[in-house]
Amino acid sequence: MLPCPRILNSTQNPLNWDKYFDPTGYKWILGALCQLGSASTYSLWLILQAPLCAYVDPLAQTVWFCLLSSVQSATIVFFVEPNMSAWIITSVTQLSACLFAGIFASGVCFYLQSWCISVRGPVYCAMFSPLSTVITIILASVTLHEELHLGSLIGAVAIIGGLYVVLWGKTEDLKDAKEDYDGYIQCQTSASS
Repeated sequence: MLPCPRILNSTQNPLNWDKYFDPTGYKWILGALCQLGSASTYSLWLILQAPLCAYVDPLAQTVWFCLLSSVQSATIVFFVEPNMSAWIITSVTQLSACLFAGIFASGVCFYLQSWCISVRGPVYCAMFSPLSTVITIILASVTLHEELHLGSLIGAVAIIGGLYVVLWGKTEDLKDAKEDYDGYIQCQTSASS
């Protein structure tokens, strides 16, 4: 089997991931199961947020979500790394990374997702999630000097094409629903007069 041709020829050596991951070990199976669980619970979270956003403000929902996640993460961390000195922030860079991850990567992101779901529904929010894969491919190529292959480029185009097709279909559904509703209202007003 021929390897996919590289798009960008990196002059620097890519990171040697073999020393970090053993492709024959059980950790790959555990990682795949964790990824499956993550995708399933994220999908469930998006679906359950749609009726919840009708009753709870997205900002309050984000605060509760972040608070409960912090408590859950702190509990897990206590058992995984009981040495508290490992968690002491020792530099401004570490503090700024923690603040950025907490404020922007969690808080603002979850608030915008809740707001988007309350306005347009869970389909729009879920459809933009695959774009993170495309962004990851681009950033990994630029910052980590990983090789960008033709297969990655084809996959990115397929993801963006799929996103466009689903959003186009959803827009057509909304147009049809609006036309049906307008026809119903017009029929009701003509029947009452």
